[in-house]
Amino acid sequence: MSVIPTYIRSYPLQHHCNTGKIAAIKETIGEYRSACKTLALGMWRTFFQETGVFANRLDCKTVTTGLSSRYTQTACVQVAGVLNSLLSNRKNDFSRIVEKSNLSDTDRHVLHTINRNNDWYKKDVSYTKVTADASHFALSRKIMKHILSQHNRPSFKRINMALDAKVAEIREVDKMDTFNGTPGAAFDYWVRLSTAEKGNPVLVPLTTNDYFENAGGNLLNSLQVNMDYRGNISFVVAKEHVQQEYHPTVREISLDIGLKKLFCVNDGAMFGQKFFDQLKEYDARIQPLAANRRRQNLMENSERLDAQWQDLREYIKNETNRCINQIVRRYKPQRIIVETLEFRYGGLSRRMNRFLSNMGLSTIYDKLASLTEELGIEIVEVNPAYTSQECHKCGFVSKSNRRTQGEFACLFCGCKCNADVNGSRTVQKRGSLCSTKNCYNGTKKESVQKLRILDFLKPYVSATSPPALPKSSSGARYRSIANWLLGNSFPERSLYQKLLSELVPVHISP
Repeated sequence: MSVIPTYIRSYPLQHHCNTGKIAAIKETIGEYRSACKTLALGMWRTFFQETGVFANRLDCKTVTTGLSSRYTQTACVQVAGVLNSLLSNRKNDFSRIVEKSNLSDTDRHVLHTINRNNDWYKKDVSYTKVTADASHFALSRKIMKHILSQHNRPSFKRINMALDAKVAEIREVDKMDTFNGTPGAAFDYWVRLSTAEKGNPVLVPLTTNDYFENAGGNLLNSLQVNMDYRGNISFVVAKEHVQQEYHPTVREISLDIGLKKLFCVNDGAMFGQKFFDQLKEYDARIQPLAANRRRQNLMENSERLDAQWQDLREYIKNETNRCINQIVRRYKPQRIIVETLEFRYGGLSRRMNRFLSNMGLSTIYDKLASLTEELGIEIVEVNPAYTSQECHKCGFVSKSNRRTQGEFACLFCGCKCNADVNGSRTVQKRGSLCSTKNCYNGTKKESVQKLRILDFLKPYVSATSPPALPKSSSGARYRSIANWLLGNSFPERSLYQKLLSELVPVHISP
């Protein structure tokens, strides 16, 4: 019997709390955040001294807090989730460092085993298939210590409460019924929320909206209570959805992500062509406000400025979702190949570029990830290094290929096309060649360049049937790839010649 995949989505709902309820909720959030910080300290202690993991079950009686034990245990689960998510990323960092090292295959295998079992801080552990001695554990601790020093620990100073049925009960309102004796005809949901004052919960009235109602799915007894830096309270509920039935019509498409054109598909179609112009308009409104507040030595945050940033966030999210939904409807792909890149562009302020690098890219990748959850579309990421300089047709890599921002003309084969179109086709070619989930994952930019140049050169030094070389300006063909390199000038020529000299003895017998 096959299991139907499901996924969870969050939805903000409008609350209608009076000032007394708001004060009680704020006090509870304050106690919750304080408990989270204390719990995190205890988890880090056990991580280093004993387990190498963050357990979501601790003796909460040792935590001094005004919250009930149920609330403290809920906070414990949330903190452990945050820290274990961080640990998962750090384990990936550990693997990349080990793979790039000059250690022997045996030592790398032992370190990978230690990393997989979270045994960095243990001293005497035996494995059935590998032999780990004290030097391996000492090195693993050194590597993990270095990795952790490169990243800040979560502070939990502004963590929001993720609550379950132990402390928050969500109930749909029967318009003719009451909940704890309180009529609810004007509202759609009641939340019975425990507070820091034991035995004195508050009833939070929530109203729904068309988006929430039309989304379908089953309402979960899961609630997130948020408080921003201004003290504004908001509530987010969750629904469980079943993956939609989806019938792809094409095997794959590739996307080049940029700012001038938000998305360019490998067939040349472009989506979000006014995206950059709209960003410049937002930048022109936001930066003078921010600069004026800096001149007056005021806090950079203000209601007016925050409203502009919020409008920008909503525009980026809406435009991203609109374009990707349009692409999926048009092509119905089985998988989408994208490149991981920095989301920056000239013509925008430094702060806007920083904002786009964080919020803009995360919005795009969140939407792409949702396609996997909702429709089962596979998302493949490739290393973006030199995709803008590599010819999708012949594979020649050079700065000389990219004549202008929008024009691509290959120096080797003469292929001419729009630079974004060439980029998307190169992304597709690179993704199709790679059997792994992430093409050239963790590979340095310079290494990617060498690998792509080697792939370009190998056919031309084949002893069996090398492809024909391009003609010169006089119409005569070059006799060898080395001859072509001598006859053409471009920035990477010396690198090509060096790699060619390494290849020739291997591929051509004397």
